[in-house]
Amino acid sequence: MRPIPHPPRSSSAFHPPFVRATVSSVCAAGLFAISIPWSAAASETRSDADPRPSVPQFRATPFPAPATTAPPRLSRAAFLRISQCPDSDLAPLADFVLNNHPAPGDAPAGDRETVGRMLRDLGESVQILEAAEIRDEQESPFHADLPEERVGYLRLGCMTSDHVSELETALGGMLERKVSALVLDLRATGPAAAPEALAQLCRLFCPKGKILFRLKKPRQQEDSIFTARQEPLYRGPIAVLVGPETEGAAEAAASVLRREGHALLVGSRVPGTRAAFAETVLPGGLTVRVTVGAFEPSGPAKEPGPDLAVPGSAADTRALLALGLRHSAAALIGEPDRPRLNEAALVAGLNPELDSGRLTPKKGGPALPVDTALQTAIDLCSTIRAFDAPAPVRKLDRPRSR
Repeated sequence: MRPIPHPPRSSSAFHPPFVRATVSSVCAAGLFAISIPWSAAASETRSDADPRPSVPQFRATPFPAPATTAPPRLSRAAFLRISQCPDSDLAPLADFVLNNHPAPGDAPAGDRETVGRMLRDLGESVQILEAAEIRDEQESPFHADLPEERVGYLRLGCMTSDHVSELETALGGMLERKVSALVLDLRATGPAAAPEALAQLCRLFCPKGKILFRLKKPRQQEDSIFTARQEPLYRGPIAVLVGPETEGAAEAAASVLRREGHALLVGSRVPGTRAAFAETVLPGGLTVRVTVGAFEPSGPAKEPGPDLAVPGSAADTRALLALGLRHSAAALIGEPDRPRLNEAALVAGLNPELDSGRLTPKKGGPALPVDTALQTAIDLCSTIRAFDAPAPVRKLDRPRSR
């Protein structure tokens, strides 16, 4: 039986439309630069021995990576601070990183290039902060308020033993006023804190005898275990506010309260690292923060996402927290009674129903934005409190006996 010869095909017929579309899509996506070294005449030429048309040869050449000024794993801000760092700070910076980082590598020389290469290899586990950034974290104040009846609001601020003691005192006063639900705001709490202060905070809400967390340090053979050594001061419903900048010790506190204190997280997604830091101030004023370990809650870790997601950027969160210090928490929640369209508005050609979405303080003044995360947390606590309240008992009128 003689083989059936293939009919001649042109270059366009040999490559179906979907193949050409796929190649064009890959090229447009910037993945590869595909060069096809053939001519139209060569594609039409066939040898007598092989009746099939000639197959073009594809050669894929990756595009070169774009040139960057800063190292790829080091933030541009940290790179610029290292480039502007005085020479006298390079040796103390390298020594502190070598003495605290779990995997510092080889000891670098004291010149700027080798120190920068070491920081680039360590990536985000080493942070270079300015004095203003550290001052904002360390001076974040404690604040307590009663935005609604029987719902307490506690903003921890910087996680120190003094702030935790203030929180304990304020919580005791709220319990005397019959507060039955609590909102704990950790959005203004920095990532660096002593493990003792973290354990002191968690003991206020977690049952006695529970393992709160383990401090894992690669340089130590055994983990440091922190437990609840006293009965909790508060056992009721609690909502913990978290934001995009809630990380480190603040994120570990939210995770422990979620697992052992049965708290509900409200806000945006957290990084999910729960890192422990060590930091020092260089002679030139910059602060070096190094990741030395991680806070691990007992049992399997839950997802870092909140129970009730409320999207919000870091800039908006900082602005709302600043307003919360100048005003009360009640000024940033809820919405006032919206004005309705009436006959007077129709005569004047106005529509008061269009003015909505902003909150005006009761005593006048400029309009304030609504803290949606705080409002959601308070609504959640109010709902849980309503469901936990005992049902009222109705007294039935008994018929009089004759």
